[in-house]
Amino acid sequence: MQQINMRHIMKKQFLNRFSTAWAILLLSGFLSSALAQDYDWAPDFPVGANIPAIEALDQHGQLRNFDDLVGDKGLILFLNRSFDW
Repeated sequence: MQQINMRHIMKKQFLNRFSTAWAILLLSGFLSSALAQDYDWAPDFPVGANIPAIEALDQHGQLRNFDDLVGDKGLILFLNRSFDW
């Protein structure tokens, strides 16, 4: 009798913990998506806007621009705005 009662208690504890963890996981997902929609990280640089002119010195000290970087197969350019601004 005691062994059956102990199994019942352990099963109930497991289900309670599992339900709580599942609820927290779901709520955190909804909360993060709601916060992400309100956050406008670059109001002056909307999606699809033209990038500003890009010029920089290469490893040999020669000035390069966007047209110099684009080759026959194109160019992949990844822009990342720092969180330290």
